[in-house]
Amino acid sequence: MASTLVRRVNAFWFRDLKKLHPVPPSCTQLWFARNPAVDRYIKKAFEPDLIRLKQQLLQELEGNAEKGEYSQLKETPEGALALVLLQSVFQRRMYRVDNPNDMRRVLSISPAIPDRSETIGLELSEHTRMLAWYAIQEDYEEDMNPVMASFFTLPLIWAESRTSIDTAIMKIERLLMFSSFCYRDYFTGLLEYARAHDAVIKKYNRYPSRNPDLPRRNTPEEDIYFSLFQPHVKAYEAECKRTKPV
Repeated sequence: MASTLVRRVNAFWFRDLKKLHPVPPSCTQLWFARNPAVDRYIKKAFEPDLIRLKQQLLQELEGNAEKGEYSQLKETPEGALALVLLQSVFQRRMYRVDNPNDMRRVLSISPAIPDRSETIGLELSEHTRMLAWYAIQEDYEEDMNPVMASFFTLPLIWAESRTSIDTAIMKIERLLMFSSFCYRDYFTGLLEYARAHDAVIKKYNRYPSRNPDLPRRNTPEEDIYFSLFQPHVKAYEAECKRTKPV
């Protein structure tokens, strides 16, 4: 399945993206809007890849295997992008079906190894972040549509790290500056998104929304944050119950 992953990711995630054309609403709706039906499709279509990838990476982390077919994908820009999307965006979307903020599922590798799932999950999250970092440092965007390359910044934005977010913001600013004018609105919106996350990290040094699932104890300031954040979670849970799976 690894051999077809790049083709399947591109056919699904970037099917409406055209070179030197503004990013259409159908793309931004697919990428950023909360849609339980799409989340369920992602889980059905890509969870087998994610499970195999995690099992392979686990063997590599423990030194029990050489680089497998999934790991070899990172040697090309589009292969690296497919891996980053699978381990970050798609993973969040497929487990948001069950719980809109279920970070424990995102951090787990398999229910079959619960004793180590959180530790391994953290290692794999770091692996995804470093893969995205590597792609940015190697200027992989020079070999692909810059809008596609912008997804390398998301694991860095989502990392609880000022350095990572700063790197993501600088890359987005560069893409905004040097890419075609037709992408200006897209990159301006992405830059606002990154800066909003940066503001949370600067204030709390972490994302309070992850506290219940890691688990972590809230600070008094974070209790205020939750009083504002929780209504949005409940609204999405209600939406999930109303929406039939595809």
